[in-house]
Amino acid sequence: MEKRKTRRQTRSPRHRLVAPIEVPNGRGLARNISNSGLFFELAEPLELGRTLHVSLILNDLHPMPPVQLEAAGRVVRVERLDGKAGIAIEFTSVRFENSETWTALQAEELEEQV
Repeated sequence: MEKRKTRRQTRSPRHRLVAPIEVPNGRGLARNISNSGLFFELAEPLELGRTLHVSLILNDLHPMPPVQLEAAGRVVRVERLDGKAGIAIEFTSVRFENSETWTALQAEELEEQV
């Protein structure tokens, strides 16, 4: 009997987006998101298995206001994309805040630093 290679199926449908993303050592561009993970581009690749924190604002959630996404994830795929690195992470934790709450939290943090 012949074994067939199958592509790994994602756990959740992917939704296209274009949004700036912040990671510990830089910034990139998110390209798609699902309930289980996120795919984004960075200038430099990350190592497989690495755990990292990401932050981005989801603007196109009509009729809802923009939402800040804070997540931790494990790098499960790295690929080369026209001189950049494509990174796929599987979420290990996710938190959403509306943009007003996030702005207030950032202002409080700035006040504490002064």
